[in-house]
Amino acid sequence: MPAHQAGLRNGDFILEVNFTPIETVEHDKVVDLIFSKDKEADLLVIEDLKGYKNILSQQEKIVKTEKKKLVKQNSTVSCKL
Repeated sequence: MPAHQAGLRNGDFILEVNFTPIETVEHDKVVDLIFSKDKEADLLVIEDLKGYKNILSQQEKIVKTEKKKLVKQNSTVSCKL
């Protein structure tokens, strides 16, 4: 099936093929992933790459902040010997 019939549009970004991130994968390997399933491929597609990366960046900041909180809360342990 041609990409436009599957719903892909000019400017879409494919992030994953068959649940495998492809950002650093070479083109020929991506093609192999697409054809690795019989007559179908699972694609994770987004329209706005910049917006997606901004969301990921914000999530990373939140995770780092929460990790720091956990370290501060749990860094001192009292125990009797």
